[in-house]
Amino acid sequence: GTIKALALEDGQRIEGDFFIDCTGFRGVLIEQALGSGYEDWSHLLTCDRAVALPATLDGEPKPFTRAIARPHGWQWKIPLQKRSGNGYVYCSALCSDDRATDLLLNSLDGEPLADPMLLRFSVGRRRLFWKKNCVAIGLSAGFLEPLEATGIALIQSAVLQFLKFFPNTRNSPVQAKMFNSLIAEMYEEIRDFLMLHYYANERNDTEFWKDCRERSLPDSLRLRMDLFRSCGQLHVKRDEIFHVGSWIHVMLGQNVMPERYHPTVEALGVEDSARLLWLLAKRRETIRQEMERMPTHSAILARIREGGSASE
Repeated sequence: GTIKALALEDGQRIEGDFFIDCTGFRGVLIEQALGSGYEDWSHLLTCDRAVALPATLDGEPKPFTRAIARPHGWQWKIPLQKRSGNGYVYCSALCSDDRATDLLLNSLDGEPLADPMLLRFSVGRRRLFWKKNCVAIGLSAGFLEPLEATGIALIQSAVLQFLKFFPNTRNSPVQAKMFNSLIAEMYEEIRDFLMLHYYANERNDTEFWKDCRERSLPDSLRLRMDLFRSCGQLHVKRDEIFHVGSWIHVMLGQNVMPERYHPTVEALGVEDSARLLWLLAKRRETIRQEMERMPTHSAILARIREGGSASE
């Protein structure tokens, strides 16, 4: 049941002991040939389309990507050196492609530089990333919508994990089982983090956002939120892509608040508490002073283009 060779359209035959599937959503090897199976998460993350196009820069580029909530999903605005990247991610069950395109075009900061490009995707992952003598890397392994831009991180993580278990024979079932478990867990952790953005929203103006708030949650996300609400504690493993700070920012930013502080705070005496407040105030002032001295984003980009360092 393993893959023996690839038969190409031009008649070539490429034999091999092990194959890496990088054929994107089609999963030519892992799915079409080996039938890995697909775990569909569209009932958890309902955005399934995006329309994208480049535009001219309008004014001083901001040093960050903007993710902006819209009626049926969200919009990205990414400032680049000579243009901006723009896109609208939305739920096709609630918004037509034409409507999404109009919303994007009407919210551009600059002038469009190309025709809108429509993208369709299915959120989820392969049931098995490594099956027989084939491993799926990248889009052939699964897809999580671009809200946190995790595509490259998932590729890197999968490659590093695969190198730990790279087989010395054609079939390595134990190594494959461990690899599949680790990568599945990684996908689920990211899925939960994305869901938190939608579920914790407080909007009542559109059907999309109301539905997000009423959606049932995976037990893993529910437990993490309940733990944080109970005493402000978060359990995040060291190798998770999103660390404690990321989870705290999204929870507090969307009013997911602890009901009480963690009991270890009681161990702080009056002097320790006062010193902590002094340190926080000092750090805030240091940040303010550093920001006043920093060059603009466009000045740093120009310096890099000229062969210099951003930190000069």
